This record gives sequence, C-alpha cells and structure tokens, in this order.
Amino acid sequence: MSTQSSDDQILDGYRLIRFLGRGGFGDVWLCRSEAMGDYRALKWIPATNADRLEKEYESLLHYRTAAARLRSPHLVPIEHVNRNEAGLYYVMPLADGIAGNDPSDPDWQPLSLAAKIHAQTHKPQWFTSREILALIGPVLQALQTLSDAGLVHRDVKPDNILFFNGQPCLGDISLLGVDASVITRRGTTGYVAPSWYLGGHPDMYGAAATLYTLLTGNLPDKMGRSAFLWPPQGENSLSETERAEWKRLHRIICRASEEIVSERFLDFHTMAAAFGRETTVANTGSPRSSFSVGGWIALVLVLIGITLVLWSANQSAASDPEPGPQGSPTVETNTPPPVAHETLVAPTPTKTERRSTAANTSAPSTRPAAASSRAAHPMPKVKRSLQDPKNGSHGVEDSKLACNNLEWIASEQGLMSKAELEVFRDMLQKIQICIRDPQTPDYKAAARFLDEGVNAIPTLKNRGNIKLARLVLLQCDGQQTLVDRESSDPSLLVLGDDNLSYRIELLSRTRNHDIARQLLDNIVVSSTASRRERSQALMERARLRAGLGDNQGAFSDAGLSFELAEGDPAEKSARKAEHDELQKDDSGYAEFVKSQPEI
Repeated sequence: MSTQSSDDQILDGYRLIRFLGRGGFGDVWLCRSEAMGDYRALKWIPATNADRLEKEYESLLHYRTAAARLRSPHLVPIEHVNRNEAGLYYVMPLADGIAGNDPSDPDWQPLSLAAKIHAQTHKPQWFTSREILALIGPVLQALQTLSDAGLVHRDVKPDNILFFNGQPCLGDISLLGVDASVITRRGTTGYVAPSWYLGGHPDMYGAAATLYTLLTGNLPDKMGRSAFLWPPQGENSLSETERAEWKRLHRIICRASEEIVSERFLDFHTMAAAFGRETTVANTGSPRSSFSVGGWIALVLVLIGITLVLWSANQSAASDPEPGPQGSPTVETNTPPPVAHETLVAPTPTKTERRSTAANTSAPSTRPAAASSRAAHPMPKVKRSLQDPKNGSHGVEDSKLACNNLEWIASEQGLMSKAELEVFRDMLQKIQICIRDPQTPDYKAAARFLDEGVNAIPTLKNRGNIKLARLVLLQCDGQQTLVDRESSDPSLLVLGDDNLSYRIELLSRTRNHDIARQLLDNIVVSSTASRRERSQALMERARLRAGLGDNQGAFSDAGLSFELAEGDPAEKSARKAEHDELQKDDSGYAEFVKSQPEI
C-alpha cells in the first residue's frame, strides 16, 4: 500500500486518509469510519513479509485475549481486526494530538511520551517528580496487566506510550509474546533488555530505561553515569527536595535494571509501590493512597486485638496465686506451646549468629513472642565462644537450637499420628538428656537417638530441618567431614512445611551460608510463594546479608520486604520489629541505615 494520500481506499468501512508513520512491523494510517464519521488509527502489515505478518497476528490474538480478560485503561484497545491476501490490518482509537488540533489538519501528529519529553527540553523547567510519577505509574499498571496474563511487551519506550484523553497508554504490540525467558534482539536499542538481563521480566528493563529518559531527557545508554543524573536544565534547576527525590528515583532505576534477578523488584506492582503510597498501581489513572479504608479497618481490629490480649493478661495475673517462697522449684514440661500450622517462621536469629567467619562466632538473642507472628520457641540467648564445637560452650547451644527446632516440629498440628507423636517426644526427651550437662554432653548418642526416632516415622525422613538438626549434632560431635558431605543433600533447598527461620539458622550453624542464600533467593523470585512468604524471606535475607557485611544489599532487601507487607498492618509491624532488631544487633548496619533515606 502506498504511503501517499488514498481517499479512495476503504477497508471494512474505514476510509484511509493519511499516512502517519511506521510502527513495529507495519504502517500506521489515519482513517475515518464511514458509518460514524469519527477518526481512528489503522495499522497495516503487508503480506510481502509473511513472517512479520504472522508474528503480528499472533501478538494480536494474545493481546485481545488478555485485554478481554484483564481490562486496563492504560492499554490501547484493539477495536477491529481483519486480513486479506494483501495483508493484515487492525483499528485502534486515535490518540490525542500534539498541538491539540483536529486530526483533519495535515500537520496533526499523535501525542506520545517521546513528544512530551522533546517539548519539555525547550521549557525553562523540567517535569516535577510528581508529574514523572503520574506519567510512569499508568505504564507500570499496563505492564502488570500484561504480566498477569503471561505476556511480555518487549518494546517499552517513550515512543510507544501514547496519550488518550490526557492519560498515558501503552501501545504497539508488534513484539508482544508469551515467553518471558527469551531475551530477543528485537526492540529498540537502549530500551530492550540486554543479553545479560536474564530471568525475571524483560519489560522491567524497558520501564526502568523509560523512567531514566523521563528523569533526564537522555537516552538509556547514559544510565548509571553520574554526569547524566539531572534534567536538561541542570541540577540547580531543582529544589533541594526535588534533588533528593531525583536520587531516590535513580535508586529505583538501579534496582529495576540490576543484573542479579533476585535484586530486582518482584513485579511491576512492587516497583510502583517503591515510588510511594500515592503512586501505587491502581486501576484508576489518578494518584491515590494505597492505605485504603480496608487498611484502616484492619489496623483498628489489630489495636482492638492487642487491647483484649492485654486485658486478658491482666485478668489472668490478678487470678494467679502468689508465687511460692524464693528458691521453690518451678515445674517444667516437655510439651511445647501450641503453634499454628500456618506459622512459617520462628524468631529471627541475630546478625552475629549468621556471620561467616573463620571463628564462626555469634551472639543470639531471644525475640519476644509479641514482636512478630513467629513460632513460640526462641533462639537461645548465649554468648558464642571461640572454642571447638565438640568441647566449647557454643556446641551445647547449637544442640539446644536443634532441640528447639524439633520441638517446633512436634507442635505442628496433624503432622503425626498420636502414636508417632509419642515416639517423637520420647526421642526428643532422650536427646535433651544427652545434651543437658554442658560438661559431658553426648552428641553422638543424641544423633543416634534422632536417627532411630526418624526411622520409626517415615513421613519425617525427608524434612530438611530434621536433617539439619542431625547435622548440627554431628558437627557438635566433631564430625565436620561427614557434615560437609551430607550438606550437599538437595532437599535442604526445599522448604516445604518447615520453619524458615530455623532452616536459615541451622544452615548458618552448619556453615552452609551459600545454601541459605540460595533458598531465600528461590523463595523471593518464586511465582507460587505468597506476598507474606516473600516478605519474610526478604527480611531473612537482609539479616543474612548484613551478617556477611553486605549492608547495601541488606537495606535493599529490607525495603522490598516492607513493600510486600503494604496493606497488611500486622505483617508490616512484624517486618518493622524485625528490622529494628537487626539494627540493634548490628551497629555497623544501623550506622549505614542512618545514611540512607527512610524506607
């Protein structure tokens, strides 16, 4: 089809008026409905290139299915599709014009984000940070919609973001597909995901590059270079507050374009949440707070619950008999407090418990049960020594940690039958007797009793935390070679129903820091893990990274953990308590946090 004016050409009731430009694999035309008289945009893909035509047709099928199932006001709708022997064509609404003039004007051109950016370079002031977030937020919403449908756009850039009634919409689906694992050379240089950007979602790189261009007016090849952080009008054109916001937005760009997939945002929703509550992805195009009426109701219910618990505790204290004379023995029971099966993680160990040093020293602390939604068995609060595990005091404490983990397993509802639970508790009691005397602990016998008990309960044989409890006892007995050999067991990377915090701490005590990190990475990027589980895993990883001296990584993980806990006041409070304790445990990390913007 010629790009010259063709008033005599009509396709399915749409008269072609004027060639507008090339997009993707075809030509875009201004057209007018013969029936209604209104203007539309028509894209034409000639049959001369069969491969491109079939690719665009496949993209159309995916896109229309997704649009019907997951409607978004920020995806350009496809109104009509057809094909003939000459090619494929489809009709879309007409975007706003650059100058606001009528589409019949020969100078009329569609308004894209690229055109907006170009026009802003000639003005005395650049976009404000609020204007930038209002422009990029709807694009992230559109990308999340595509991602929810299992689709990848692959050509996110300012030229493909058009405005309809003043609102930005993502268009041009020529490269749209279903396989996010494929890194393609197609797309626009600078905005297309590079070959090293493996895993995760390729469109996140395009979104980061687009945000960079919005901030600076530069092409993405200058991303990350300190000389190109500011708008064309210069750093001094921004107020002090805006300069701080610019730096914060650049940090978001860095995280979204990070080479390591587990360092990036989990999805476009969490990327948008990083902008701030007022720009959280929503189905409306306007800024709004992410803390909804439902969130306030949930917060009130939590406060009521706390009040009732405190009242109940006071009533109970008032009704308890006076304590006996000083020195009266207290009655101990081997039965642990009940723990809900849905609880995933126990009290988080301190940073020094996870430090990977030759001395393998740490200083655990006990977390109050009320500090978070954690299991009832705290980590032992002792000062780790530099002595050999077989004879040193920290060998006893490591074995106590193993016992606490076994008690947590015994408390899980429905895990074992009544007869199996009796066998398990009998085994646990024997192990506790073996390690009770810190002067003469018998770790070898404790490990043997654990083997005998688990062999009698086949359903427990593959539980990673039980295997690690055994490795801890063997390590305390000085059998490090055996521990190192059995640490290659792949089941240690499968959490299942085990307690996450105990898993990470047991791995750290057996010097398997790499396995602990890999397990947490797997949970963070898992598509089946819940937001709560990923939030907990991120805070666990923050502790692990801080313990290994990676303060920047720990801070980044803590921020992601908070973002995932948004909308759940109880979970957000739990994450904050954990982060506060991490800073209390690690003065170096606490100093680093002071130098950073508030999470």
